[in-house]
Amino acid sequence: MRKLSLHTSIAAALALVGPMVACKGGTTPEIQTVAVTGITVAPSTLALTVGDPTVQLEVTVAPAEATNKSVTWESDDETVATVADGVVTAVAEGTTVIRATSIDGDFEGECAVTVTPAVIALTGIAFENDEENIGINLPPVTLALVFTPAEAANKSVTWESDDETIVTVEDGVVTAVAEGTTIIRATSVDGGHEAECTVNVIVGVEGVAMQPTTLQTVTGEAFRIDHRVRFTPENATNKNVTFRSSDETALTIAEPDSQGYVYATAHKMGNVTITVRTEDGGHEADMLVQVVR
Repeated sequence: MRKLSLHTSIAAALALVGPMVACKGGTTPEIQTVAVTGITVAPSTLALTVGDPTVQLEVTVAPAEATNKSVTWESDDETVATVADGVVTAVAEGTTVIRATSIDGDFEGECAVTVTPAVIALTGIAFENDEENIGINLPPVTLALVFTPAEAANKSVTWESDDETIVTVEDGVVTAVAEGTTIIRATSVDGGHEAECTVNVIVGVEGVAMQPTTLQTVTGEAFRIDHRVRFTPENATNKNVTFRSSDETALTIAEPDSQGYVYATAHKMGNVTITVRTEDGGHEADMLVQVVR
């Protein structure tokens, strides 16, 4: 066997190591990056109501293979809606724009947001007056409702008369048909809440007069005045009246007695006016009283 010299062994070893060293000290391959060219936000418009659940917006980065797809989020008006990581929360009525901006290239995508107030449900209705008197010969009467809460969103109601031969009703306007009593019902569209009003159809007072229109009396003498009132029409239902004197130092009017009679008494000479006023309609008429002694 042939022996290798020391120099030959070293040379062989260097021949093997050389390529390895050259490879280790070579250039590292570059990593390729793909730039962002644009972004979009979906949906592009959004309608919310205060109190609604939050909504997640989706952002699409172009191209799909872009290296850095990170974005920042911002609301133009945080008093209307806020955004965090694309999650939108309605705050108050109004409009705003939610913007997404790419870290790479500052490209923007937008979503226009409209926020409406929270819908307040109706919890009850009632009539301002539980009972109303209306006249056959008088203009129609509008019944008024009270809604709870007052700020309820939907105040629509339907109307119904229990007996349309006595009264009819349309949009709360009640028209008398014949004398009698019936119930008007209102039902809310929101929640089906009901309210009732008793309606009495009467013959309304159209006018009043005093007969005679002039009367003479003497001081200290009481004279009856209630029977001197004349109503138009004569069959008016409500004939309640009040009287007043134009000068109570000259003539006083007593309260009705146990029979309902009303008396006046003169206290000094001169002319005094007695005025009658109807409870139904507030019609008035005068009678001149001449106190002769």
